[in-house]
Amino acid sequence: MLVTGLCLYQRNVTDFGTFLLGLLMANSVIQAIFYTSMKLCAGERVCPEATIYGLLGAAAWITAGYFFIDYATLWTVTPAESRQRNQACVVLDFYDKHDVWHLVSAPALYFTFMFLMCLDDDIIDRPQSEIPVF
Repeated sequence: MLVTGLCLYQRNVTDFGTFLLGLLMANSVIQAIFYTSMKLCAGERVCPEATIYGLLGAAAWITAGYFFIDYATLWTVTPAESRQRNQACVVLDFYDKHDVWHLVSAPALYFTFMFLMCLDDDIIDRPQSEIPVF
């Protein structure tokens, strides 16, 4: 993936910062899905709090992803040139799409971390030697 990003960056297809941010976001989501699926395969359950945080996180990530792929800014140009690409405000006639990306991705990160923190609450009383490791 990183080699693909470097090749695209050299051909000016995309900027490296956006590619790296997308790669890190995708990796985090894939790791959370993998861990949750392995937990379910091992016969453990997901507590209700983690389920709620997971659903809220997924909704926030889908919304944030929509605004992330909108390309409202460019990292490869100067700030003055990037400012020329500013779009019309879409929320409260004040925030443009890039601002909304920041405002929605912050709760998405929060809900994701809360999901991961609460995910193992069902095995808190189990001895460590009985917990399967994957």
